[in-house]
Amino acid sequence: MEGQLVKGNSFPIIVADKTVCDDVGILEEEFTRNLGNGVMVGPNKATADITHFLYEFGWLLHRNKWKLQYMDSGLHNFSSERYQWLLRFSVERGYCAIVKNILDILFCTNHESKEHVNATAHKILSETNLLHIAVKNNSRNMVECLLGYNSTTSVSDVQQRYVFRPDTPSHGGLTPLHVAASMHSDDEVLDALTNTPEEVCRSCNLAQSDFMLL
Repeated sequence: MEGQLVKGNSFPIIVADKTVCDDVGILEEEFTRNLGNGVMVGPNKATADITHFLYEFGWLLHRNKWKLQYMDSGLHNFSSERYQWLLRFSVERGYCAIVKNILDILFCTNHESKEHVNATAHKILSETNLLHIAVKNNSRNMVECLLGYNSTTSVSDVQQRYVFRPDTPSHGGLTPLHVAASMHSDDEVLDALTNTPEEVCRSCNLAQSDFMLL
């Protein structure tokens, strides 16, 4: 099921597969708790972000369904900034199913060329440092989710298929392994970073100093 947005009276309703809905349900529970605690009295960034996320994610699902049905990639373009915000929000909260869903949509070729879609997707993701965020949050589940994400089986280049790698530096030059070492991250996170899919492990050019830091 591709997923879609259904408009409620004052709150978006996400219709998607069970794993995605489980993640959305956790987010809705957080929103409800805030309401019960009176957090909604006056402006509140947390609740505003949750509402914004649900509308943006719902709109992305709606756009993707329209794209698949009508073969129209140009209709209601979803900007790179919106993709990046949704992904950062989801990674920070550990919503693996939602992250995978968004990535699948980002890499969906439909009638577009694989080269163009891959280039666009990799450019968007190169500016997000999602794996670094997952490491900083000590989230093994998210680290494993990102490292194991395979964008396509039709591309022979491992670096094109496995988008997230433990040796990819941020703009500051630090790899996720450097971040883990500097933070003295949980052993499970370090295990996840060093137990990458075999193809990725073989293609990584990890410096010896990366392992010494660990």
